[in-house]
Amino acid sequence: MHIRLGLVPTIVVSSVEAAQLFLKTHDAVFCSRPKIPASELISYGNKGVAFAEYGPYWRHMRKLCTLELLTNAKIEMFEEMRRGEVCGVVEEIKGVGRAGNSCQGVVNVSYRKRGLAHQMKRINKDLDALFNKIIDEHMRSTKEKQGSDHKDFINIIMDASATASLWTLSELMKHPFALKKAQEELKDVIGLDRMVEEKDLVKLEYLNIVIKETLRLHPVAPLLLPRESVKDIIGNDYLIPKKFANTDIDLYGRNFELIPFGAGRRVCPGLQIGLRSIQLVLAQLLHCFNWELPNSVLSPCDLDMGMEFGLVVSRAKHLFAKPSSKGCVV
Repeated sequence: MHIRLGLVPTIVVSSVEAAQLFLKTHDAVFCSRPKIPASELISYGNKGVAFAEYGPYWRHMRKLCTLELLTNAKIEMFEEMRRGEVCGVVEEIKGVGRAGNSCQGVVNVSYRKRGLAHQMKRINKDLDALFNKIIDEHMRSTKEKQGSDHKDFINIIMDASATASLWTLSELMKHPFALKKAQEELKDVIGLDRMVEEKDLVKLEYLNIVIKETLRLHPVAPLLLPRESVKDIIGNDYLIPKKFANTDIDLYGRNFELIPFGAGRRVCPGLQIGLRSIQLVLAQLLHCFNWELPNSVLSPCDLDMGMEFGLVVSRAKHLFAKPSSKGCVV
């Protein structure tokens, strides 16, 4: 679909065939990013792997991400750390469940439509202060532990993964038969005498199908990030100036029926760790707890699934649920 956003001619890609054409066949043409005020303000003038224009700088940043920061070896290195964090969440939810209360999970980042530029500038200033503090502490820690075998890692919480996990739990609460089936699979594969390990995730076929379907219904970034053509091209007759059971569809940008993390050169570099985080958190929460809606929600059909505008599309209202422990060993 061709539309004009002010003076900018824009193509909306909304079919499998069009996605394959623009993100695979002509990926080299549509590999850059447009300069927009919001990204310039929050990313130091369109710097970084997400917002940078295509060129030597972006290729260098992408190489750092894929070969140094987000390799399978690095992800596996911190498996124990992730396990510890998830266990902490499980214990906290157990405490809430013992008290007979509902627990609330919320990751909400949104901006009012008015005054957006002012807020972006304020956020940029806050981020500067935060990053400077992290860098100072990181350098001081490195100097203090120089000569030791200390290995450090700056852990960044990914808003998109948390939002996707919350949407998946919401859909399961709305469809109790799917929740029951996912929990039965966990019981059969894992048992109740231990926690879910990351090596178990590939065996959880039904849970992975649920995650795929949720990402189809609630993609955390429905429009992905915009792309800009680097030269004129004819595509689908436009002149462009400069479901998943029993299928092998995956989330890695190879199947254009489902591309929640993008595809081609600008596919999300954090795809691997983001997807693993979603799988692990959901598997653990479903494995260790039975979940019920609070008394204020009469039936699953009444659960509000409204969405809120933002770069990451989150729930408009908090999800409240009543957990009860299944007695899993932590």
